[in-house]
Amino acid sequence: MTIKYDKPSKELLCGIRALAGIQKCEILEKPVFFTEEKLWLLKVRLLTEKTSDFIPSATTWCVLIHEAYPLGTIEIYPDKIDGITVTFPHQERNEEGKENIPWRTGKICVDSPIRSLGLLRQNPDPTGDADMRLCWYIERSLAWLSSATRNELVQVGDPFELPQYPILKSPLQLRVVHDEGRESYVKWLSSNTRIGEVIFESFLTDKTLIAVEFNDFKGNLIRKASFREEWKKEGKQREKRTGIWWRWDSPAVLDPWEVPTTWRDLRFVGRKLSVNVDEMLRIIARKIRGKKEQVLLLGYPIPLLKGKIACEMHWRAISIPYLEKESRPPNGFRSNERGWWYRDRTTVFANDEKIYYIMTHNLHPDRLQARGRIAQALREMHTLIIGVGSLGSVITELLVRGGIKNVILLDHDVLTAGNIVRHVLTFRDLEDNKAKALRDRLLTVNPFVNIVAHEKRFPNTKEAVEKLLGEVDLIIDCTASEGVIEELSLGWWPIPKIFVSLSLGFKGRRLFVFINNGHRFPAEEFKKSLHPWIHKEEKVMSDQGETLEGPGCWSPIFPARYDDVMLAAASAIKVIEEVAEKRNITSQLIVYEQEDDNKGFKGFRRVG
Repeated sequence: MTIKYDKPSKELLCGIRALAGIQKCEILEKPVFFTEEKLWLLKVRLLTEKTSDFIPSATTWCVLIHEAYPLGTIEIYPDKIDGITVTFPHQERNEEGKENIPWRTGKICVDSPIRSLGLLRQNPDPTGDADMRLCWYIERSLAWLSSATRNELVQVGDPFELPQYPILKSPLQLRVVHDEGRESYVKWLSSNTRIGEVIFESFLTDKTLIAVEFNDFKGNLIRKASFREEWKKEGKQREKRTGIWWRWDSPAVLDPWEVPTTWRDLRFVGRKLSVNVDEMLRIIARKIRGKKEQVLLLGYPIPLLKGKIACEMHWRAISIPYLEKESRPPNGFRSNERGWWYRDRTTVFANDEKIYYIMTHNLHPDRLQARGRIAQALREMHTLIIGVGSLGSVITELLVRGGIKNVILLDHDVLTAGNIVRHVLTFRDLEDNKAKALRDRLLTVNPFVNIVAHEKRFPNTKEAVEKLLGEVDLIIDCTASEGVIEELSLGWWPIPKIFVSLSLGFKGRRLFVFINNGHRFPAEEFKKSLHPWIHKEEKVMSDQGETLEGPGCWSPIFPARYDDVMLAAASAIKVIEEVAEKRNITSQLIVYEQEDDNKGFKGFRRVG
């Protein structure tokens, strides 16, 4: 850290002078410049009319202003000497921080839409306004302080906010994942057990563990994870290890909103919530003594919204050190369980010993797909994708990321170097079967999807076609092969199925989507509707000196850039989603085409 006492820019001086108009803000000293961070530090004292157990009437704050003011960032942190020392909602964990800087780590959130501070959309950060921008941040900081003193930073109906956890280095350099949701919470409600054994399996690497099974100490099953069976079907052998789960009835949080960082903190929270922490730690010690370093899942129920009924179990993993059995207990205690526990209570679980939290993630689909998912009707469909080349691989990935639950991939081909320019697979998958390589990749994207990969061609007999498609609701053909179209038409099913055939035109400038809902695939109708467009494609290719090998042929010489494939695939997903929701559709060919004018690219429009 290097400090320079340079003169601030005229814009920053303008912003600082404007603070004189805010009565509850006092500038304590001239701004100083931190060269490595490229920011100015301005110390201010903020005053509040009301106080609380955690906030006095005057507190000191460090305002960190980017050198590009009135552009760049502005962040507000408590001062190390006269700032607040606790953590509130809408605040980063408020720790001491680095020795050579004067501010703590607890940055307050003043630039997000917090109801208690007013709707951000109606009063946005005035970026670029030297007169107003610094004042805007200070005024919102005063509003934040006022709400904090009244315990109103989070109001009933706001999204429930979990406290921020510290991640300390421990010998167990692990990551833990689980899949808690509304369905599993019902199972927890039906159990009175507060502690038991959890079984973990490795996921992707030995350093990531998935909680796959929760039992009581008698071996009775409480719940299983929903992603374990799919891996078993694929014959994957994964390393297993056991740990301990410990369930509380309320959040294990210190006031105002801070996780315990020492065993003293946890004991304090336990007394407040009528949890005998030492009694439970003694049970845990008895179960894990003599075993290698263990993972403890500490959990409690949480709601989706503040003040609403809980609907999900929240877990946070903790690393518990190896508890020796052979070493001597303290003087005056025998070498038995009581003596060992007394030793553990004064060493590993001593009041001042830190709690080592492990990075923990909830992979439940409601969490994974909270930022966007396909319609439920499409998610629930058992889907077969024929051909996972360029277009088929992108279609599959979009469906899997969107939350589809059951997919069958069918492709006999292997990945070659020429495929990679427009395929979701990489050089790591060279010479591997496309269907199997794509399955393995997408299981790392969505561990809940049940993907079955077949390394074979589409069958060419009526019996085989009907058997393959027997349990399938949706068939997506991405082969652009007339042979597959003929073979699809061989079957007949008593329950209608949705058929979607996708192919691209020259350079990916057109997308052809044929849809049908029926007892069989209408091959002749498909050909009749598509052939006029094929003639157009032939003319375009002939004019440019190309030879047509087939509509949408996926040999490496067929030109279509990956961005064009992505554009077509995204459009196709919209159609497929609409078809899945309506179900009762008539056979039709939908054609999309890239549109340009003298200003350039305009988009993808429907032309047929």
